[in-house]
Amino acid sequence: MVRRWWRGTTIKTYNVTLAAGQSVAEHLATAIALINADSATTGIIASDDAGGTKLSLRTSEYGDNITLKYQFTGTISGGVNEAGSDAGSDVAGTINGDLLSGSGLVLYGSIGTEWAGSKFTLSSAGNTVATVGNVSIQTGQLGFSLTDNASASDIIYLSIDDVQINKIGDSTDVAGTNSLSDIRGGNTFQLSADASSAISIIDQAITDVSNSRATLGAFQKFTLQTTINNLGVTKENLSASESRIRDVDMAAEMMEFTKNQILVQAGTAMLAQANQLPSTVLQLLG
Repeated sequence: MVRRWWRGTTIKTYNVTLAAGQSVAEHLATAIALINADSATTGIIASDDAGGTKLSLRTSEYGDNITLKYQFTGTISGGVNEAGSDAGSDVAGTINGDLLSGSGLVLYGSIGTEWAGSKFTLSSAGNTVATVGNVSIQTGQLGFSLTDNASASDIIYLSIDDVQINKIGDSTDVAGTNSLSDIRGGNTFQLSADASSAISIIDQAITDVSNSRATLGAFQKFTLQTTINNLGVTKENLSASESRIRDVDMAAEMMEFTKNQILVQAGTAMLAQANQLPSTVLQLLG
């Protein structure tokens, strides 16, 4: 049996009958043919190594929410029973040192970086050995930056994903790439034909719009509003300082200045007289 688990669902179970006397390569070829015959619906793709001694299973979908679980029962050319599972993983990557968040084959720019709102899709046709694949960039997004300094570290980025009906609603619960426009009459997931998939797409569309609203709200509250509040406090402090300067009593200040000036002059005169005393004493002794 070969089972492909996707969010806890068993996709397919195979019962393979093998003829006596067949080699391992022949056994594998029989199993591979059965599995690949349903690849379009199950998403499981089977292959063997160059020597025809090992069976390789993989899924056509990507992401850490995909798990492939297998179980072989019976004896195949002296083999033993075997079972196991393997979970998928999301793509990961960075651009100019900025870490991107991955979901399946899609990389999303992080909020607060110049890549915020950007979407990078790694093609499954890329090299399966190297870490570099084919990348396509999704446009149709709004982005702007605010800064009072030319330094890149002082730039704040905010991007808003495209919320047209053909851009939102790509649910991971529905196979392939889909959008809210697909549930309209005559399209792939119209309500009358596939209500379950349509509901999943609608739920995802609501989530997409809510995420955009949350991003805008967070930016407004924690960035713009905080800056406005800080500027308000600075303005109030400057106004208070200006008022104190304007409200100075010039007459009183001039009197205080004159008083201090007289004291300084008197002190200087007294010091001069003190310096003359030694010479007067010497004249008397002489």
